[in-house]
Amino acid sequence: MYLLKTNWYVLVLSLLSLALASPCLGAISGAIEQKDDRIAIVRVKITPPAPTTVIITLDLPEGVKIEEAKPKYSRLLDKERKAQWLLTGIKPGKLDILIRFNREVDVKELKAIFRYKDVSSGKIVEATN
Repeated sequence: MYLLKTNWYVLVLSLLSLALASPCLGAISGAIEQKDDRIAIVRVKITPPAPTTVIITLDLPEGVKIEEAKPKYSRLLDKERKAQWLLTGIKPGKLDILIRFNREVDVKELKAIFRYKDVSSGKIVEATN
C-alpha cells in the first residue's frame, strides 16, 4: 500500500511539473523572411485558442519607408520609424504580411514585436522575431 501511495504522489508531481513547464496555449510566433532586396514577409503563426487581437510593431532602419504593405499597416509611429498592424478577428493558422520598402533592406535590420493577450492567463504577452 505504501508503494502504491508513493507512486501516486510521484505521478501527480510529475504531471504538475510538466503542466507548469509546458508553453501556454494560444501562442503567437513570427519570423521575417527576405523575398527580394526590397520585399520582406512577416510570417505569423497563430496556435489555438487564438487571441482576439494581435498588435505587430515593425521597427524600421533609418531612411527606410514602407511603400506598400498587404495587409496595410494601421499606423506609423516615431516619425515613421515604426509601422504597426492591429489585427482583430484572427483565426488559428498562418498569416503573412508582405512589405515593399523604398530601398534595399536586409531582414537582419528589421525587428518585429508581437503583442497579444494570452487567452488562458489574461496576461499581455510580448514576443519578438
